Amino acid sequence: MPLTYVLDTSTLSASEIVGKQRRFPNNTSRRQPGSPGGIRRILQTSITRPFGIAISNGVAYVTSQTDGTVTSCTVSNSTLTNCTTAASGFNLPDGIAISNGVAYVTSAGDKTVTSCTVSGSTLTSCALAASGFTNPFGIAISNGVAYVTNAVGGTVTSCTVSGSTLTSCALA
Repeated sequence: MPLTYVLDTSTLSASEIVGKQRRFPNNTSRRQPGSPGGIRRILQTSITRPFGIAISNGVAYVTSQTDGTVTSCTVSNSTLTNCTTAASGFNLPDGIAISNGVAYVTSAGDKTVTSCTVSGSTLTSCALAASGFTNPFGIAISNGVAYVTNAVGGTVTSCTVSGSTLTSCALA
């Protein structure tokens, strides 16, 4: 069964979820009727205000709005370890997606998407990939197209992925 990771900004933690049951900080759980599965463990509690998460080649990259960073952690036996700052200088980073060795980070503060080269557990050569979004939040990449959710206005923008830049952006 595939693993799902959920970030909780109120408890500053990440949870590993199976199915639709989730354990809350007081060790209670809630489950939708008829849904199997549940939480396995709280993974990491030292990341300040985590928002987005992407996992590539055994490394989890987590955005942190409070300090404008992306933290990288080794994923080992369903646990996040060896967490360090992978990149900094983002303006309210929210979403993150990784495709073909490039990380794309949405930043609500300056309404942009930044691309960075993934180099082990660090992100290097960060540069503007696209701008002009209305509070970009989440990002997903599929078949050479990036889909960016815009929290203000309730829209999704699609862009063509061209190397480390996003081009031909339009409402999806």
